Amino acid sequence: MPTNDADDCPPSLTESESNYVVLLRAQMKRHGWIPSTAPDDWYAGMDVESADGRCLAWVDLSADNCVMLTVGAYYNGVVTTVGSLHSQLFDLQRDDPRVPPSTFGGTISEQVVRAANWFDKLVRRPILRSDWSATAQEYAFADDGTLLVISGSRLDRSGPPIRETVINT
Repeated sequence: MPTNDADDCPPSLTESESNYVVLLRAQMKRHGWIPSTAPDDWYAGMDVESADGRCLAWVDLSADNCVMLTVGAYYNGVVTTVGSLHSQLFDLQRDDPRVPPSTFGGTISEQVVRAANWFDKLVRRPILRSDWSATAQEYAFADDGTLLVISGSRLDRSGPPIRETVINT
């Protein structure tokens, strides 16, 4: 929500960052996604740069109306780094084994294409939900078994699950 308080104003995107966002939105449309049409204050809170630059795009990987993983693209004006993000702070999680970060260079257009392809490939990965009960479940990538979310105690999840369902995202 925009405010008039100068201390709360959203950060201004640099020309390079603005170009990155425009190009990425075009790539997302190419992949059949509907990019956010959020107002300028969408970037509020993203003004603190890290060693990786600023997070200019993020996607929640969801299944069963639940966020399994938040991933994003950081751009520092030279390279793009994609990877898992902290779900609330949006910090790049370099040691998250679920989605190791990847950094790539090239022209801004090349970086945007690679970031969009990376997002698209990730969000199209099917998820396997294993149910032991209504409150004891595991969600994992179906293709390699990488665990995403666990609910219920270990004891509740002992033995084979009563049902396994592949969720196409």
